[in-house]
Amino acid sequence: TENTWHPKPELAVRGLWKDSVYRRCLYLQLEHVERELQLLGPQGFLHHHSHAQALRQLHVLKGHLWGQPGTPALAYPSTSRVSKSPRGLPWWCVLVGWLLVATTSGVAAFFTMLYGLHYGRVSSLKWLISMAVSFVESVFITQPLKVLGFAAFFALVLKREDDEETLPLFPGHLSSPAYLAFLWMLLLVAYGQRDPNAYHFHRHLERSFSQGFSPVLGFRGFFEWANTTLVKNLYGHHPGFVTDGNSKLVGSAHIRQVRVRESSCAVAQQLQDSLDGCHGPYSLGIEDLVDYGEGWNASAYNNSNGFPQAWRYQSQSQRRGYPMWGKLTLYGGGGYVVPLGTDHQSASRILQYLFDNSWLDALTRAVFVEFTVYNANVNLFCTVTLTLETSGLGTFFSHVTLQSLRLYPFTDGWHPFVVAAELTYFLFLFYYMVVQGKLMRKQKWGYFCSKWNLLEVAIILASWSALVVFVKRTILADRDLQRYREHRDEYVVTSLLSLALPCLSFYPCHKEAFRASSRI
Repeated sequence: TENTWHPKPELAVRGLWKDSVYRRCLYLQLEHVERELQLLGPQGFLHHHSHAQALRQLHVLKGHLWGQPGTPALAYPSTSRVSKSPRGLPWWCVLVGWLLVATTSGVAAFFTMLYGLHYGRVSSLKWLISMAVSFVESVFITQPLKVLGFAAFFALVLKREDDEETLPLFPGHLSSPAYLAFLWMLLLVAYGQRDPNAYHFHRHLERSFSQGFSPVLGFRGFFEWANTTLVKNLYGHHPGFVTDGNSKLVGSAHIRQVRVRESSCAVAQQLQDSLDGCHGPYSLGIEDLVDYGEGWNASAYNNSNGFPQAWRYQSQSQRRGYPMWGKLTLYGGGGYVVPLGTDHQSASRILQYLFDNSWLDALTRAVFVEFTVYNANVNLFCTVTLTLETSGLGTFFSHVTLQSLRLYPFTDGWHPFVVAAELTYFLFLFYYMVVQGKLMRKQKWGYFCSKWNLLEVAIILASWSALVVFVKRTILADRDLQRYREHRDEYVVTSLLSLALPCLSFYPCHKEAFRASSRI
């Protein structure tokens, strides 16, 4: 028997399609040469019959291509059609377009200028300077670095194959609808964890409580700010609500400080006789953990008549707190804590007591004002932390941190939809785990040599990590709400929940990863 080779149907179709593309390209080139010959005319040749002979040869070649399959007569426009100028708008429409551009830009600039006048001359100048700096930074620094970074990434990681032997993919080889549905579920879950009202909520609270806080340059200035701005905005006309009347104060606010021990740094031997001691910058190793009496008097530990709690150290576990990053260093979650109460009079009385007994002194390294509010209109909790830090040099740094979170589920019809999207997402995740498991079993160690396989594994691991964080967040939310129901006058620590929420932002990271995926 004679061995004969029969090509597969897929290869045969691919070969015919490839030949069709080549024939069409050649047909276009022949028409282009024909038009050039007609424009050149016989006078461009040494002999007049050479021009006619060239045209006849072109017609013969086109006739051969005409009879081939995949080169229909209607696939290409004739020379007469190509030569016709396309119909469009009159020439004066260009002037109208430029006039609209100039008018739009002028009106926008005019209203922007009027809007800027509301802030005053100094704020307007700062605004213009910041815009100019941002523009220059974007044009000359950010965008060039971004272009270079993307160019290096695509050149090193996403190399293209040689175009000479690469043909466009068949429609059947494109991304399957399952991957597009997976990406759609991903985006739904990602943005379902965010609330557009959080920005306005943060802005309102920051404007209310940070007024006069940034210029604070000492502990006396801190008490002046606390007795005016803090107390005025923390206790509004309606009992239990802050000054806006819409946000409820959850529990009570408190002030916490962290301190360093006496003689917490070494003094040069030559200066020991002239200096009483040295108080170094804060670190976890030299933090003061001792209980005191009134006025930081260790001998009067049991004789504190006012607020003994202010002079006793509370550990991080007792407070159910967590370490916090400041501008200078990392601070522990413990400290000396003073609750301000739930009304204006008690807060003013406590602040006056702390000021009279020098609760903040040279050993204080950071002061935190912490409280939580809940706005039922947008169904959001917000943990507000106002921090005043001081270094060993005596300088002060102040900043405000706001973290919003939703402890109660959606109160509208959006909640079932988000829950369904989350369940569907993890069903997709199970499916891809099975697919990747089979592929790993087939390829063995070679599976880890492909960057796309590693990307799939990273997405699966990140998804399960986020699920663990989500479950932990739900448990902490139930615990904190139950504690608030039992102790309504105490501060509710929701800081751990606020830390858990940024971990759920892995979904947008997945979105960016899918931009580089081999299937999307």
